[in-house]
Amino acid sequence: MKLRRLALMAALAVFAFTTSASAVTLTFEGTGQSDGATHVAMPTNYGGLNWSADWYLATSENFSTIYHNTSNFPSGYIAAHNAGGALTVSVTSATDIVLNSAQFRGWDYFDSVVYFTARAVIVDGFLDGNFVGTWSTVLTPGSWTSLSFGGTTVDSFVITSTGNDHNWLMDDLVLGVAAVPEPSTWAMMILGFAGVGFMTYRRSRRDQALALAA
Repeated sequence: MKLRRLALMAALAVFAFTTSASAVTLTFEGTGQSDGATHVAMPTNYGGLNWSADWYLATSENFSTIYHNTSNFPSGYIAAHNAGGALTVSVTSATDIVLNSAQFRGWDYFDSVVYFTARAVIVDGFLDGNFVGTWSTVLTPGSWTSLSFGGTTVDSFVITSTGNDHNWLMDDLVLGVAAVPEPSTWAMMILGFAGVGFMTYRRSRRDQALALAA
């Protein structure tokens, strides 16, 4: 009975471990920038992440009054963008993170003239220096496109764009924190699995003894 209780507790520990990672949405709001601000660099360590130098913030008023684009941002009035149309930007994290999804949009106009916007974005994820996945989406000027990363664990990712120009916006980046079991949880899991194995072994020996007696 004790072994069964250990096995049940181990199963509960595994369930708690696999469901403990919580998601957070980076909306890029709350950075102290007023609507209409221009050429604002991404705040250091925003969201606990390290953003490469070409990450900036765009505001909906600036986007509509200066660049004459419709300014329907997914949330609030701030979004991230690759300042100056940088071909490649990156994000790194000191701890493992879970990539869930993000919203992307291409540029429409510049001073009322049709602008050569980014045609697509490609996101490459890495973990401990190893490539773990790539995701891409075609950008449609004037509308936002959701890109799902499938809940992939990474510690860095790189975004590359295609087209004659490379300007794009990103908003509502949904991330999760990769859960790591506490030492006590590991101990409980090991004891539980050992108990399950021992129970299986005893049952097998008992069945063999009964078979020989018959």
